[in-house]
Amino acid sequence: MLTPSDQSAFRAWCWHRAVHKHGWWSRGVTALYILNTIVLATQATTTERAADAYSECSAPRHSAGSSSSLTFPRPDYVFLGFTVAYLVDVIVRITGLGRAFLENGWNVYDLAVISGTVATTLPIVTNTTDSQAAIQLQKVFLVALIFKLVQRNDELHQLFKTAVCVPVSLELVLARAR
Repeated sequence: MLTPSDQSAFRAWCWHRAVHKHGWWSRGVTALYILNTIVLATQATTTERAADAYSECSAPRHSAGSSSSLTFPRPDYVFLGFTVAYLVDVIVRITGLGRAFLENGWNVYDLAVISGTVATTLPIVTNTTDSQAAIQLQKVFLVALIFKLVQRNDELHQLFKTAVCVPVSLELVLARAR
């Protein structure tokens, strides 16, 4: 059990990780988002090719003249690993920011998307579902994770905020013109 001084030291550590946008923690998480994007982009585009890719990834490979086998993890396990890392990041930010965590829309977005990713990836990894709807929903959440790169890049984040404001401004201009 953590003592009160240990709890405050841990919370201070979490707070520093949560508020420093260009610190080592944030850069590491950004690197994970980029790596996640690369892994997702290398996935097959059709169901038949995806089934072949999954079976190839989980099947042992033998090199000529060698008795050792090399196995590659299924992509679902890789995505589960990414999701666990993102979940740790969210927990650190919740611990550091406390109730202020929910005041930022990106944090709420993180919470929703990562919860959805966990909820769709775990049943697939544990083989409790093989539903195409679950697989498609998992893909939606995995792609939604990539959208976090917009927040991580200052220029893209400014462009996003501008794009969000434009329809409201146009509506006001059109309302005044009537």
